[in-house]
Amino acid sequence: LDLTGCVHISDLGLRHLSNSKAKKNIKYLDLTFCHKITDEGLEHLSQLTSIEQLNLQCCRHITSRGLSKIINSCTYMRSLNLTGCDKAMLSGIDAPHGLPQLERLNMMGCKLTSDACMANLASWTQNLKELVLAFSDHTTDKGIKCIVEGSSHLKSLNLKRCENITDLSLEYISMNLCDTLQYLNLTGCRKFSNRGLGCLTTLR
Repeated sequence: LDLTGCVHISDLGLRHLSNSKAKKNIKYLDLTFCHKITDEGLEHLSQLTSIEQLNLQCCRHITSRGLSKIINSCTYMRSLNLTGCDKAMLSGIDAPHGLPQLERLNMMGCKLTSDACMANLASWTQNLKELVLAFSDHTTDKGIKCIVEGSSHLKSLNLKRCENITDLSLEYISMNLCDTLQYLNLTGCRKFSNRGLGCLTTLR
């Protein structure tokens, strides 16, 4: 179900969706630019337990409270897009079962993304193949170390404008992803040097 740009859709609409006869069969839902959705709406969405792909791009009112409901209920999730959700963060979410099927996560512009978020993510899935952390100002080398050590299948990593990571991150990437990584975006990462670039020579 693609509702991209349906700007009048609100939490009430998602409640209707959660009560529909088809709720167990919905595997794909795109709510890009549905600005009125809040954590209450995500609580309704948590009833769609078969969902595999969820796009919440620019749903700017959602927080970790609503995401916690999704993460704890929708354990078949393979793709989650949180681009531009600048109030959302993964740290502080208690999710014992995690998201074991998660392969793609986009957190571009999620300004609260931190090393603690990376630690949580690493504990939720070992199946991650694509991760976008562009513009994550609070993520440091510590967070990158955590995620690359726990994501041995990672093929695509976007660190564009992550301004607090250094050559050390490149060292961690080369040590842990030398056989799998196919795409790496380091645009605007100003703390990298020739030494860091040298670390990437082990990538195949």
